[in-house]
Amino acid sequence: MLTSDFPILLVQSDPSRCKSIELTLNLNGMDQIRRLEKEQDLDSTLKSQDFLFVLWDFDPTQTDSLSQLQNLTQNHPDTPIIITLEPNEVESAINCIRLGVYDYLIKPLDTPRLIATAMKARDFRELRSSNNLLKYKEGSLSKLKSPANFSQIITQDPNMFALFRYAEALAPTEEAMMILGEPGVGKELVARTIHGLSGCKGPFVSLKTEGMDNSDFEEALYGSAMGEGALKRASGGTLLIAGIESLSKRNQATLLKVMNPQASHLPQASYPVPRILYAAGQELAHQMEEGNFRRDLYQRLMSYHLHIPPLRQRKGDMRLLVESCLKDASQELGKKKPTVPKELYQILKAYPFPGNVRELRSLIYKAVSQHRTGMLSISSFKKMLEKNKSQIPNVGTDKIILSNLNLHDAKFIIIKEAMERSNRNQTIAAKMLGFSRQALNQYLKTHQI
Repeated sequence: MLTSDFPILLVQSDPSRCKSIELTLNLNGMDQIRRLEKEQDLDSTLKSQDFLFVLWDFDPTQTDSLSQLQNLTQNHPDTPIIITLEPNEVESAINCIRLGVYDYLIKPLDTPRLIATAMKARDFRELRSSNNLLKYKEGSLSKLKSPANFSQIITQDPNMFALFRYAEALAPTEEAMMILGEPGVGKELVARTIHGLSGCKGPFVSLKTEGMDNSDFEEALYGSAMGEGALKRASGGTLLIAGIESLSKRNQATLLKVMNPQASHLPQASYPVPRILYAAGQELAHQMEEGNFRRDLYQRLMSYHLHIPPLRQRKGDMRLLVESCLKDASQELGKKKPTVPKELYQILKAYPFPGNVRELRSLIYKAVSQHRTGMLSISSFKKMLEKNKSQIPNVGTDKIILSNLNLHDAKFIIIKEAMERSNRNQTIAAKMLGFSRQALNQYLKTHQI
């Protein structure tokens, strides 16, 4: 049986033959099929969506047909193009193969040959779609001693792989490590990975300190008559203390004592003190500069630290993360994995994601829960993102300094930023700016952006 996340695109001039092909493929497990009436729209269609392969009723006698074919194979090398030809056009098949066509079929189509060709095209498509990623990841992961430990972190970003190598080097030591990053970037996931690499036999325990007052924090650490504290529960393993930027000065002093290598005198510490990791938001340095966080504690914590980049700085990971979230959401919700329109990736890349991977995952789960069949709805994503944007005081973190800057310069900077965030998609950038696409295009040409 043929299965794939990508649909098939049929470009057939004969409606009855098109229906017959669709029925044949359906009977062999291919139920995601899209028809295209105008072959002139092939290039734009392939740009807007991924397909398993194209089955095209090709006419080599048409003017510029071979030129169009060559452009398609060059612009979309990962999508196999299978052409159907009349018996008297077999000689043209050789030229078409040279131009990059994956295979050809002679009409009337032979069913076994059609299915065999579809199976080969499926294998080719899925191999090509993952080949570049595999090459990159193999090159990066080959520098790690235990790449399997990082398998839960979905990325192909070089900065993340550098972080992995640093974490792997420090994991077996007893050094305290600080993990910095915005909400939702995966600080606890990285901490669990370090625990797995450390060789500690005990459990992993996470202590979230946000909202704790002085007595709550000490009780959570050391325990009380009501139960064991986090230090004892993590004995022989790893304790992650998260959200430390919100600790009071008294709790900061307590934390400094916990970091003391001679911590065996601590209350109820008749057990091996666990390896301790710390996590905080990026505002920790600001808190210290403002006098709200002890400088001596900050310096101790920052001796060995990891900074997890936000999702807006890892736009190359967007496709991988969306695919992973779609797979998980579909399985958990008991639904068939939907098809993703290419435009969605551009829309997501243009959004700053203050909630990072956690926010993306929430969006995908909500979209899948509302999805019924076929392709994911672009309009539903736009509505959700617009709603989220309205709740962000300042979208994005990059600030434009307006001192000594005139209105002309400010306009130039804003438009350039919109183009970067939209991955140079003028339609999306124009919507972000409130311009017409024509006006934006003219501005870009005039100012050579």
